[in-house]
Amino acid sequence: MTVEPADPTVAAWKALWKALRPNAVYNHTFGFERSWRGQWKSWGYPMEDVEFAVTLNGKTYQARNFTEAGLVYWDAAEGAKVYGRPAV
Repeated sequence: MTVEPADPTVAAWKALWKALRPNAVYNHTFGFERSWRGQWKSWGYPMEDVEFAVTLNGKTYQARNFTEAGLVYWDAAEGAKVYGRPAV
């Protein structure tokens, strides 16, 4: 079996994304991942393996929790939005 060489940029970002959650789905061209690459130091690492749905103000969005930012959801019109963590 022949394995194609990986793009080093994609491989490096994918490894960082999966550092804490090795089974976390990573799609280099998807919106969450593209946004995260620009914000990874402030967002931290993903805390779930896959996206999940949340409802805010009557609208449903795909979301992920990150170690530093808390909840981040995807607005198709505006991109990634940091919701953060709820007040205690």
